[in-house]
Amino acid sequence: MQTLLAHLNTLPARIVQPLSIIKHNKSIISHLQNRCIINVVGKDAKVLIQGLTTNDIKRGSAASLFLNPKGRVSFDTLISSHDDDSVSIECDRDLKDSLFNHIRKFKLRSKAEITTPNTAVYNVCGEVENTLNLIKSHKHFYFKDPRSLLIGNRLYVQFNQIDEQQEFEYKLGSEFQETNIVYERLRVLSGIPEGPIDFTPEHTTPFELNADYLNAVDYNKGCYIGQELTARTHFTGQVRKRIMIIYGHEQEAQLPITGTQFDNKGGEMKTNLGDVGLAVVRIEKKDSLSHDGKNFHVITPPYMDELNNEAM
Repeated sequence: MQTLLAHLNTLPARIVQPLSIIKHNKSIISHLQNRCIINVVGKDAKVLIQGLTTNDIKRGSAASLFLNPKGRVSFDTLISSHDDDSVSIECDRDLKDSLFNHIRKFKLRSKAEITTPNTAVYNVCGEVENTLNLIKSHKHFYFKDPRSLLIGNRLYVQFNQIDEQQEFEYKLGSEFQETNIVYERLRVLSGIPEGPIDFTPEHTTPFELNADYLNAVDYNKGCYIGQELTARTHFTGQVRKRIMIIYGHEQEAQLPITGTQFDNKGGEMKTNLGDVGLAVVRIEKKDSLSHDGKNFHVITPPYMDELNNEAM
């Protein structure tokens, strides 16, 4: 929590103010209704997923991407490998069916079963002891978000009945956020892309999503779909565009709508929270980004020390 607060203190107060709730609570638990879980269970489950994603899933919990043969991102996920020959894959709910079918296409004769359990996804920012005590009787899994220390922790809880979930959330009291409003601002101010709002499936490269900085690519693992272009880009270092944090110069400045192209091919607007958001920005344009006569501040995410140093 202290690391997060220190980061927020470096940003303009007007875009951080909606997160003041974090400073006044020991923890904030947000229900991420736009996220869901796909389970792959069986003797060959880990081998199957290992050959489809950019990261080494034997590491436990990791951010990882599913690429197409051209090395473009099809799905962004958080993958957790368990001791019982099972793998949990968190993905955007809108892409669940597509990812399910993608995995099934490569399953062939593998001894693995693909399921979509009734599992709720939460983000926990701050202390977790009280939250974990409330779900002892439920099947759950908890881990630190592997992408960044700033964004907190993930909690998956499997409920048998909807009233069990409602009771759990009620007991959380003021710490519970039914929507992901707080989480989304925390995610954006941490510079973390998530879901198809931040990338165009089958067209975006892993590096535009800062996958190399967010611990989402393992360059030492075996072969996987899309590896050749990813490895080549990594070793040549030719990355022209990156996800960055963006906000307006003026107090009441509003960002352009998602999908808007900035002037002079400067980049494209992605997640838009009104006053702050994420954009894919051409690195050489980050100090002069504009649209429709308005200039915008661009901040390289805090985990990108190399680009931060270049900007100084």
